Amino acid sequence: MNKRISIILPVNNVEESDLSIPISSINNQIGIDFHDVELLLIDNGPYKLEHPEAFELFRNVDLRYLVTDQVMESNSAIQFGIDAAQGDYVTILEPNNQLHQAPTLQGYFTMSDAHPDADSINGIVTTQYFDKQRVAHYQVGRLVQSIAGRWIKRRFLEDNQIRFKDDFGPYAEEYVSRLVNKLSNDAVDLDDYGVMKFMSRALPNNNALQAPINVTWMKMMSLYFQQLQGADQVAYMNEFAKFTIRFYTQLKSVPVADRSSLQSIMKTIVGTNALAWAPTLAYVKQVRAKDQSPAAPWNAEAQQFDNYLNGLSQHLNAYGLQMNINQERS
Repeated sequence: MNKRISIILPVNNVEESDLSIPISSINNQIGIDFHDVELLLIDNGPYKLEHPEAFELFRNVDLRYLVTDQVMESNSAIQFGIDAAQGDYVTILEPNNQLHQAPTLQGYFTMSDAHPDADSINGIVTTQYFDKQRVAHYQVGRLVQSIAGRWIKRRFLEDNQIRFKDDFGPYAEEYVSRLVNKLSNDAVDLDDYGVMKFMSRALPNNNALQAPINVTWMKMMSLYFQQLQGADQVAYMNEFAKFTIRFYTQLKSVPVADRSSLQSIMKTIVGTNALAWAPTLAYVKQVRAKDQSPAAPWNAEAQQFDNYLNGLSQHLNAYGLQMNINQERS
């Protein structure tokens, strides 16, 4: 029997007791037909669950316990679950996530009924974190570079060949999210809470801040542009232009010793996307005419920013392109 929603929960080497919170948050839903819901528990760690039968306690949950043939990283485990899913939509819960409230799934079902063509339904996410004084705080909002709180149509992912990739490490989720953001024909926002991301002594903190840019992130963005170029030229050009500006800004947060390798990768990416360079310079020209804020790089350090763009333009000479940012500004 086909399901309306498949919830993917990678075990990630935790124990049964750690999984009781996310599973019980599903079991305790109200106002829904549980025949429409399946939970895929993906046991992907080196230590298998010792007593998965304990989850029979959650009688409302149609739980499929799947053990991978070999140890998998979380990203591959998520993709393993998506490939095995039967639901029209898929969503992800991590061991340190829970559905926010008892009527959460009811809200998503109501929204999917009202928008049957929606490729994604995006709920509000509450994220818990602790400050240096060990005081708990909460951030509430939509995480545009995360799949938390999202229902994504499984056919949409398949048709656009959007997959979680292990070699992108912590940026695999951002890669998927970026493509969903740009390629969804109909994305709707649920004005209600979807997921609570909590912190626990027993569970790893997957919300640690990453460096602004690094080699893995650059690799992820390169494939992102490749995917986007084949699907939406306008979105591709705009995203590449924004990326070019962001690289200049974020590079300053990278240790000086690591900048040279990133700059080299940037040149390679610009060369691969050479046809997007003229639109990028045009985009920068438009933005700098509108944005007069002192902090903007074209205002705060106009000469250095121009040198940065000119350097990439000169690199493209090898591709037969002759451009100069000063000419674009005239």
